[in-house]
Amino acid sequence: MRTIAQNYRRTSMNPTRFRSLSVGSLEIGYQRFTTGCINNSKNSTTNTIKDSLYAAKLPPTPPSSDDSTLSSTEQVARSKVKFNDQQKWILLCLCLVDFSAFASMSIIAPFFPYEVSLRGQSTYISGLIFSVYSITVVFSSAIFGRLSPYIGPRLMLIVGTFISGTANIVFGLLDYINDDTAFIVLCFVVRIIEALGAASFNTASLIYIFEMFPDNVGYVFGLTETFTTLGTTLGPALGGLLYSWMGYGTPFYVLGTFAFLTLPMICMKVPRISTGNRSRETNATYFGLLRIPKVAIICMVVVVISQSIGFLDPTLEPFYRSLGLNVNSTALAFFVLSATIAILLPIFSRVADRTENEYTMMFTGLIICAVGLLFLGPSDFIPISPSLSLSLLSLVIIAVGYALAFIPTFESLLDSAIDHGMHDNIATYGVVSGLWSTCYAAGEVTGPSLGGALLEFMHFSAASSLMALFSILMAIVTGFAMIWKVKSQWK
Repeated sequence: MRTIAQNYRRTSMNPTRFRSLSVGSLEIGYQRFTTGCINNSKNSTTNTIKDSLYAAKLPPTPPSSDDSTLSSTEQVARSKVKFNDQQKWILLCLCLVDFSAFASMSIIAPFFPYEVSLRGQSTYISGLIFSVYSITVVFSSAIFGRLSPYIGPRLMLIVGTFISGTANIVFGLLDYINDDTAFIVLCFVVRIIEALGAASFNTASLIYIFEMFPDNVGYVFGLTETFTTLGTTLGPALGGLLYSWMGYGTPFYVLGTFAFLTLPMICMKVPRISTGNRSRETNATYFGLLRIPKVAIICMVVVVISQSIGFLDPTLEPFYRSLGLNVNSTALAFFVLSATIAILLPIFSRVADRTENEYTMMFTGLIICAVGLLFLGPSDFIPISPSLSLSLLSLVIIAVGYALAFIPTFESLLDSAIDHGMHDNIATYGVVSGLWSTCYAAGEVTGPSLGGALLEFMHFSAASSLMALFSILMAIVTGFAMIWKVKSQWK
């Protein structure tokens, strides 16, 4: 099966391929594959391809020819993404795991800074507790990416989910500790353990996307990221409500239990990736990838957009508290932010499908995100008084910019690696997914820690304006890359 799948993808590594490599419509290397299949009459072409792909346990994909030469039936089929039963179960498991993980991570945002303040600690300490999760993911993702061919992504998925669920429940029990210092220390420890589980199954999830959905990587990644955003959406809202109704521990007990409920489905429905498919040799390294200019720019974009969102975790609740707003208002704000992202991701994936220059989306998204951050405070040079309505509108603008800049990053990173001669196998997938996860987690480290530190020395509007400056600077870099690519295309 893997031989067919590898040939199916590897033959597409040529410049003309990249026009169709955006999220939502990944058509990889079909020309050579169909050449081997079409040896019969013209009328049996579609069935021959479908039968061959079914034998390889890959979803049927129509011929990659010009639309004008396709029949109306073939044109309808081309617009649809089809999965077999095994792929549907795998996709469901990955979506549930991503939802559980990011709901668990974001659930503390509306109330934890307040809990830390009750323990006599500053916003800076709260920001560090948010950041230590991402710091752990930064380093452990790199390790898990390298170890994935040896450990196996299925075991990483199962063990990571178990650790994450257990850590959630334990975090809910920390409220019974009366000693304030012990409480803070154990918060750090449990968050680190939870992050190890998250890094394990996040890396495994990306590998399964590469391996089991080779001709729909972008579409599947966009779908799982939608569930990730839904987890980020419902996490603060659910956390705020459960905290208000039933106290500190309940949000963590609920999500920990949910994580455990996904384990039987993963064990039964997610297959092992056979040893024959698991090539352990790759010429891809983190430093080798970062020496590619396009990869370096994409990684910086990922860090900046992740940082812009992570900045809000420890800072938004204190800001709302200064306006006289309660935890429910903070939960509403995080819900608006993440819900907007969840709605826009599939829409912008269609936009990416029609965009030849991926830098265009990144540049536009960064500029829009900067505008939202400037109005969030609002910035001192904007003559508007802070209010809940202005804040919610600003969060919607930030969400639009985030979704635009975020969509092209992951797939473009993989394309650049393969296009520059990296091996097309699971070991390379692990390195690429580890690098992407590391960059995103790096933003989640710098965002909360920097946000918590800045609030110690300046008010919220100045801090958000500084974060906007980072987005503007990154937009300038991306703009130069966008112009360079346009000029290269005209030559």
